[in-house]
Amino acid sequence: MDYTLLINELNKASAFDLYRLFVAIDKELRNPIRINLIKQQLVIGMELTYFNFVKNRLLKAKLLELRKTHALVFEYEGNKKLVIPFAVINLDNTNTEIYKSNDSETLSANKCLDKINSASAIFYISQYVE
Repeated sequence: MDYTLLINELNKASAFDLYRLFVAIDKELRNPIRINLIKQQLVIGMELTYFNFVKNRLLKAKLLELRKTHALVFEYEGNKKLVIPFAVINLDNTNTEIYKSNDSETLSANKCLDKINSASAIFYISQYVE
């Protein structure tokens, strides 16, 4: 998927359009069939990358445990355990960079936050495990 093209198109959308898309996407992210398809590809102990919303980039982790809708991982950079939604795991090694249109400059986390409603994305932020 070309994220740059998608963001450029979303810039043309109204707030209502964005909300409607958010609802549809949220429903798909919670779809048990989609979640099970992800879970079937995961093996305890495997190395993986996941997209960290706050840092706006992929981070390396090790899978420790599978739960109903989330995974417990050990994130190497922060040297900590986290519970993350299955949807943030980058199983296909997808390039997650988003560029300004027709440019090689990537959008920073702050610029990306300007493009979406950060309150709605709280659901997707990793949770610390004590």
